[in-house]
Amino acid sequence: MLSLLLLLTFLSLLLVYTAKKSPSTPNWPLLGMLPSLIWNLSRLHKIANRILRDNGGTFLFTGPSFTNLNFLATSDPVNVQHIFTKNFANYPKGPDLKAALEPFGEVIFNTDGDAWEMRKGIIHTLIKNPRFERLLMTTLRHKLANSLIPVLDHASRNDVVLDLQDVMARFMFDLNCLLLLGIDPGCLSTSFPRVPCAEAFDVIEEAIFYRHCVPQWVWKAMRWLRVGWEGRTIEAEGCLNGFLGEKIRAKVAEKQAADGKESLGTRHASQRPRRG
Repeated sequence: MLSLLLLLTFLSLLLVYTAKKSPSTPNWPLLGMLPSLIWNLSRLHKIANRILRDNGGTFLFTGPSFTNLNFLATSDPVNVQHIFTKNFANYPKGPDLKAALEPFGEVIFNTDGDAWEMRKGIIHTLIKNPRFERLLMTTLRHKLANSLIPVLDHASRNDVVLDLQDVMARFMFDLNCLLLLGIDPGCLSTSFPRVPCAEAFDVIEEAIFYRHCVPQWVWKAMRWLRVGWEGRTIEAEGCLNGFLGEKIRAKVAEKQAADGKESLGTRHASQRPRRG
């Protein structure tokens, strides 16, 4: 007990000394900057803004030595353009990040090289299409007029306290489903309903964050045992994949039925006798 007490006292003095040497963002031994991040979590945006300002717009966050929680934060548009467009090949995701993002499947977030170039080209072609731009503006106005504004008006009239992060998350989930699948899951309404597929997406995002905070073997063992957040993630993946599969199959069947009617109408028109 005496040895343990002496060890804790030494570590405490070491942490205090480190904090004094770097009062804004102390880099603790073994723990990195994670304690400072947790301590300032309630005012994260304000602290992040100050740190970026004090460091010329770019800051390297160092996490615990036993995790992958290391990242570069930048608010400089030139750096963003350099990393994401001009020299993207110099910044590969790496196997650890790809493994952490595995629940999202093979998407642009966790691919490199030719696969990334192909997906980027598809996305650019889509978002630059005038038809998509019109669809985006029409859908956005519809959701604002029929969901977001009524919810805010209802809260204002009835003195209801809202969690704006939850409100905007519901708004964006509905908007994305409308744009990608053509359906409105109705997450954002005055009743704030439970929508399993939206909750599943939140669980997956939370698990991806946790994967950056622990060694890879820890979360892989948890996934194999189906316990903790990894167990919830497996269930969430099944829920989200089932939802997406159902909607995609419905859209394919709808398109096939429409194509069949069009083909049938064309064949009947060609078989009509012509009057000369």
